[in-house]
Amino acid sequence: MKIHYDMLKETKEQDRIVQDILKGKRSLADVFDKAAFIEKIWEKAPVGKALTVKLDDEKKNYPEILLNFKPPRIIIQDNGKTIPFEEYLKRFANDDYNMSVSFKNEEYFLTIKKTRDIKLDLKLKLDRDKTIDISKMFKDIKGIRTYYHVKKNEL
Repeated sequence: MKIHYDMLKETKEQDRIVQDILKGKRSLADVFDKAAFIEKIWEKAPVGKALTVKLDDEKKNYPEILLNFKPPRIIIQDNGKTIPFEEYLKRFANDDYNMSVSFKNEEYFLTIKKTRDIKLDLKLKLDRDKTIDISKMFKDIKGIRTYYHVKKNEL
């Protein structure tokens, strides 16, 4: 099932899906707007405890077009330059925002630890025209490849 965050709004269904991701029952690979979902996960994350969620996967048999990006389903553009998601998160590194990406056994994980209850704004603008359902390109690979542009004058 493809999950479209913006269609869920503030509903019990949205909270249930966020809880499934927090419990490891789902990953962010199928989420249309991953940045908005990460912000929602941040909101739900407990202060002072590390929280790890499955972000994406990368199989050895994936086509090269998917292997060019790390992780393969999140593309961030800043003035025409592609920035790896993990590098982008480093822009937020401080005592309040502690987020990191790790890779193990063909899977990417996002670890979040917030030290106080503050709002997270990743400052990313979703490019709906470039965001695609990968299964429409590759029948054996599922998920949404989400494209973002860094919001101007934000960082």
